[in-house]
Amino acid sequence: MLTGNRALAYGYCVLTIGATICYSFDVVGPTDIDILLGEDATLNCVITDFAGSVGKWSKVNDADEIFIALSSGGYIGTGHDSTKHSDWSVATTGTNNYDLKIPNVDINDDGCYFCGIGTADASSMSNTCGNVRIIVPLSSRPVFTNYNHRDTVMVTRNAMTTFICTTSGTKPASTIEWYIGSTQITNGITTSDTSSNGLYDTTSTLQYIPVWNSDQDKHIKCDAYVFTTHTHYSTYVILDVLFPPLSPVIDGYNNDDDFTVNAGRSLL
Repeated sequence: MLTGNRALAYGYCVLTIGATICYSFDVVGPTDIDILLGEDATLNCVITDFAGSVGKWSKVNDADEIFIALSSGGYIGTGHDSTKHSDWSVATTGTNNYDLKIPNVDINDDGCYFCGIGTADASSMSNTCGNVRIIVPLSSRPVFTNYNHRDTVMVTRNAMTTFICTTSGTKPASTIEWYIGSTQITNGITTSDTSSNGLYDTTSTLQYIPVWNSDQDKHIKCDAYVFTTHTHYSTYVILDVLFPPLSPVIDGYNNDDDFTVNAGRSLL
């Protein structure tokens, strides 16, 4: 998915003997992209009218350029991380195009990439870069902490019951939704995320009061996804709603009544 568009104009002057020569060139791109882990990414960039200067591809907050773009239509790999960038390239087949190619993206490729004038400083790059956002979707069902998928769970009517559902290893964090049957539950839910090495684990807790007998044999479902356009994964348990006996009643008497029984008489 592509978002945004960047068009910039650069200008600079060179002082020579007896004259000052000024140059300008235009840059269009790169745009932000969302891309799945393991796919090939392309960041488009068009540079025009930069004779006498050089452009560059850099990752913001990295030490050096990845590639130097030449006005002749070529490029030079600077190789500041030759292991990481050995299979990266710049496609120059389009008119004035210097498109960065990143094959088989991994989580470390997440970041903001700058295409523009070779003398741009860190502040300029961070304001005009295109974001590569690596997406790591769910690949399996969420998990209940205390139950297995399709377990039958005995609960008591009108008594609070807690269900906990988790997902792991996604980017961004998963969205978790709860359902009773086909009806979404929106109350009694708390969700939290933790991150490690750029990936997220999500825990969602549902506190639910079952109703007898409308909830009998209903499914409590935990539905999880990263984006609505990606595959949803779900797990569920089946409710067995228990109906405990009410307090016993003695006909003709109120609770805590006092009464007298004569010896030898029956009390019915």
